[in-house]
Amino acid sequence: MEKAHKYNELITTLLLLTPFIFTGCSSTSTDKQVLRNTAITDFRGLTLGSSPVKDMYLHPSENKMLEKGHHRNKTYYRSNDELKFGDITVDEISYSYIDEKLYSININLEQDPYCHNAETLASALNKKYQASMKATVFSTGEHFWKAQFVNLELAVSCTNIFSGGKFFSTSVHISEPLLYKVYEQHLDLVIRENKKSNSEKAASDL
Repeated sequence: MEKAHKYNELITTLLLLTPFIFTGCSSTSTDKQVLRNTAITDFRGLTLGSSPVKDMYLHPSENKMLEKGHHRNKTYYRSNDELKFGDITVDEISYSYIDEKLYSININLEQDPYCHNAETLASALNKKYQASMKATVFSTGEHFWKAQFVNLELAVSCTNIFSGGKFFSTSVHISEPLLYKVYEQHLDLVIRENKKSNSEKAASDL
């Protein structure tokens, strides 16, 4: 689980950077598709913006963050979560909360050769959330789908985390845009605090 948690963080970073770090791609759609508003923001009985439910538990590494006083952002897992979507078995589903409000649902599949499962998951999102995502295909074989509503953002990324290799992995993110911005602001504050603390510690060691 620890490996999966670290992997989740890496894929999240790659997902956010994907539109900017690759060149020489052939796109079948724009990177960001702006759609109409929608009231559909649920996932397996959970609604974006809602509070954690009883069957959730914190990842062990979250305790270290809590010990440092970072209580606003937490990542949970569900004890009875079914890690299957049709015939696809995924490695992890996590639920991210800011101020006890669900802002992001993250689904990770560590191995996805040729991005076939990513395509199926993107199609499933299109159907459930009445979206119309189309793939942006890169020369590296990687795929990226994205759709944005006023109160919902959908993203599927099939990336190659080893440059020049053939190891593809898929990540799905279902998020609430306004709450995600709150998380980003909080993350920026945490990073700045950590830099300040590290600088002070380094200075004391001189």
